[in-house]
Amino acid sequence: MRPQALFIESDDGPPPEPILRQIEAGRLRLVRQVDLKPADLDAADGLVATIYLDQIDFDMRRSMIAGFLARGGRIVLNGHVVRPFIDGMQPFVPLATQRRSDLVLQRLAPHPVFAGIAAEVHQTQKGVAGFYGRGHNPPLPGATLLTGIGPERRPIDWEWLAPGGGGLFVHSGNDIWGAADQAGVDVLIAERIVDWALAGRNAEVAA
Repeated sequence: MRPQALFIESDDGPPPEPILRQIEAGRLRLVRQVDLKPADLDAADGLVATIYLDQIDFDMRRSMIAGFLARGGRIVLNGHVVRPFIDGMQPFVPLATQRRSDLVLQRLAPHPVFAGIAAEVHQTQKGVAGFYGRGHNPPLPGATLLTGIGPERRPIDWEWLAPGGGGLFVHSGNDIWGAADQAGVDVLIAERIVDWALAGRNAEVAA
């Protein structure tokens, strides 16, 4: 069976174009959150969640989510953690001030999702800074910090990998596939996060 990740649809809108391409390619399967069943996770290699994820619902499913990670499943999480549903996860921490200098982005470590994409590409949208995010979800112990924001380089993007291949890719802002002015970058990011989500059970992730 071809590797496939779930795209959890938590709102009523259609999937954005970069995600729709991955669904049409058969690499993502759209599942409405209200219809998500344990069997869906059992069959999936990865899971991609939007900023609209119902975290109360996922907190009620925390044992199912923990089992998915333990089996090598990977989760791409966007947005602010409000209701932690994974052990060790902590709520979102907003920036204390949000001047232009507080919103500067900087790559902290190389990662396949961002290969060849400078942080400046996500710095502004239509000339306005802050669309990429305005704070951070505190990383799990042992996480790799990928993108920092502001003078203190708070980790707005981070990756945590479990010994069995499961893991989290956390972006602490608006959906990462819609944060660039360049449509081609959004399409590439969507493709790469699906690559990452599928890799836990199926392949090694390049350093």
